[in-house]
Order: sequence, then structure tokens, then C-alpha cells
Amino acid sequence: RMPNRFTSYTTPDIKIYDVDINLDDGGEGLMTGMTCSAEIVIQTLASALYIPLQSVIRVADRPTVYVLEEGEIAPRHVEIGYDNGDMIHILGGLRSGEEILSEPPLADASKPIENPLAMAGADS
Repeated sequence: RMPNRFTSYTTPDIKIYDVDINLDDGGEGLMTGMTCSAEIVIQTLASALYIPLQSVIRVADRPTVYVLEEGEIAPRHVEIGYDNGDMIHILGGLRSGEEILSEPPLADASKPIENPLAMAGADS
């Protein structure tokens, strides 16, 4: 569905979608004007490696986590998938059981991209 076109004019920063909800109990106890929170499931994974979303930062425009390796903290680029606002799916670059920093050093996120053409896949 598209956002309600009437609310788009009055509040352009807020998108309101009209929905139809069917309740098993027929809506007993509901009254006009009540609100709710809803979660929309886009995909369900039977088995997935996931970490807290705040553990991933972009370093030189690549998703990066900080891993504890032999007592040292080392940055590691990872391949990411969907997130749910709390956790993020790790598609590659990390193994189950590895220890990571839950709060990576944000100073690294400000590092510039060294060679943007190489990152875009262009030949040098």
C-alpha cells in the first residue's frame, strides 16, 4: 500500500499507512483511537550469525567489527545482511564464538576512504 495521501500534505515527515487488521477475538476491548506497536517480519532465518547492531561501524566505508584475537583487539571487515534495529545478520567475515567489542572505537569511523576507485571495483 501507499502512504495515506491526506496525511502526507499535513505532516510530510511522517508516513501513515492505512491497514486492515483481523483479530481472533473480534476486537473485544478495543475502542476508537487506540494505538498499538507492530512488528513486520520481512524474513525468518532458521540459522544465522548475528551480533548487536552497535558493534558494527563503517571504517573507510566498509562494515567493520573489532575482534579479540590472541589478547589484541583487531578490526575486521564483515559482510552484513538485514538488521532489526537491535541485532544485525553477519553473512561473512566472522565465526560463531569469536569475541567482539560491543562498543567499537568511533574514532576509526572517521577515517577517510583511501582509494574510492578500488572500493568501487574499478581497475587500477
